[in-house]
Amino acid sequence: MDFILDQSMADLGVTDVVTAKVWNVDVHAELTPEFRAKQQKWLDWALEVDPDTLTDDRIIKGYNDLTASVGRSLRKNPPTAIALINNVKRRGSMPHVNSVVDIYNVETLISYEAIGCHDLDVIDWPIEYTVHGREDTFTPIMANPKRVAETDFV
Repeated sequence: MDFILDQSMADLGVTDVVTAKVWNVDVHAELTPEFRAKQQKWLDWALEVDPDTLTDDRIIKGYNDLTASVGRSLRKNPPTAIALINNVKRRGSMPHVNSVVDIYNVETLISYEAIGCHDLDVIDWPIEYTVHGREDTFTPIMANPKRVAETDFV
């Protein structure tokens, strides 16, 4: 399996991307009581935190700098953690898709990192981390295809 960090990302100063492959994941698995308690802790935090207080965090700032450097609107394309916090505030709860998404949503609140999962059965290889360069679509786990803009990081 090939993973490529495209020159378009290197030109923006991105030197590393973390990728993990996992097998035999049951996206419908029941989450443990320990994880549910952790999820509740971070839900409570997300409901209370003011997202504007996070702008000086190095992960949030790095995303904002990268996004601005390709001409994308930060209002329309906020960092994943900020978007999730705002979603939680609107709903009053954590969104639930499946156990995998529930786990990475909590980890996003903890780390502020953009975390995503994709079904390897529908991936065209190689996987390339790039500024996309063209309009396209991608298919999230158990969801309908989503639009990808030419300046999106994929």
